[in-house]
Amino acid sequence: MTRHLFAIAVLGFGLFACEENPGLQVIECADIETFPPVSNLLEKRCGTLDCHGSLARPLRLYGRDGLRLLSAEEIADSDLAQENNTVSGGKSTTDGEFTLNWRSLCGLEPEKMTAVQRGDLPASELMVLRKPLGAEIDGGERHKGGQLFNLGGEGYDCLENWIVEGEVTEDCTNATADL
Repeated sequence: MTRHLFAIAVLGFGLFACEENPGLQVIECADIETFPPVSNLLEKRCGTLDCHGSLARPLRLYGRDGLRLLSAEEIADSDLAQENNTVSGGKSTTDGEFTLNWRSLCGLEPEKMTAVQRGDLPASELMVLRKPLGAEIDGGERHKGGQLFNLGGEGYDCLENWIVEGEVTEDCTNATADL
């Protein structure tokens, strides 16, 4: 009898707790459909295996020249990954990798990203725009990889325009042309 009362109490508490929980928070972010050129920029500038192409980084980037999204079979059998060319330096970035990069970028600072999307916060407050400027630039922040973008440069403008406007500009193409 005590087990039944305990089970009922747990179930009742669980239902009560669910009523008190707020709904899921949705992160507002620019459209994933326009993201591939921006992902390409981030992969080439930031996604190498010794930087953000690492499982140890919060802004984790997948792509052709860095971390790859492997199937369970490829993880278990590295020869299969070689055969499928899903190794660093292998086939082009996949749609699944683009999706993971988009989630990583949008989820890095979810509350701030949502505030930027709503126009409540300037994009310059986002870490993903401050850190690549390096500490030497006013508004920048210390970055282990040093300065990667110039304020107002093509790489910075590509990323900022996509975050704020959801648009991919010619800056995205130009910023990766020589990489």
